[in-house]
Amino acid sequence: MEIKLEDDYNWYGWQTLYPKLHAEQIKRIEEGREPGLSASLLELGNDFKVEDGKLIFKYKELVPSLTLLYEICLKLNPKSIFEVGFGYCNNLVSIKKLLPNISINGCDIAQAMYDAAKKRYGDLLNNFNLKIGDFLLLDINEKFDVVYSQAVVMHLSTERAKESIKKMCEISNKYVMILDGKLQIPDLKSFVSQFGKVTYFDEWAKKHWPKAVVPPFIIEVKK
Repeated sequence: MEIKLEDDYNWYGWQTLYPKLHAEQIKRIEEGREPGLSASLLELGNDFKVEDGKLIFKYKELVPSLTLLYEICLKLNPKSIFEVGFGYCNNLVSIKKLLPNISINGCDIAQAMYDAAKKRYGDLLNNFNLKIGDFLLLDINEKFDVVYSQAVVMHLSTERAKESIKKMCEISNKYVMILDGKLQIPDLKSFVSQFGKVTYFDEWAKKHWPKAVVPPFIIEVKK
């Protein structure tokens, strides 16, 4: 695995290109051009249920990495959560549906993403604590039970990805989750082990992410 020297997107790309790509992906799912998939639990309505901590779907399913994320949240049952790169807020809205009493927090570098999320979900976001800005530059003075990133940190350079994971561990008092299959950190296992006990979802990755460079993993942060 090689060291990644630059981010996939510069500031302008994060503000314009990435929101456009994200919107196109959501549109494909909602128009049925990616058959059998749904963008969020809210969209599914009552066409799913939870049994023994597992999500059971009637008609459409979620992208597998999201199903894993939500089932982990059900298992951990955190009182607070922070998403690095909330995008359209599909993840946070879904988690709120599963855990109504949870405190929802997050950040995204693109104002356009927040504007799209607000248009999409309206008043549902009123009680969310969402910040706009580069995660590494934001002052975050509180801690959260779970801090996670899904398909965001992998777009950063190796150095900035490592800095982001370190900061995620600093603002978490329990767990950090990374679901970024293309994360490029050559010394990943030795790097993340300094922050706490690490669990890798290798078998899950073999089934759902056969081309992933790195399987999803959880850090149980040292106190």
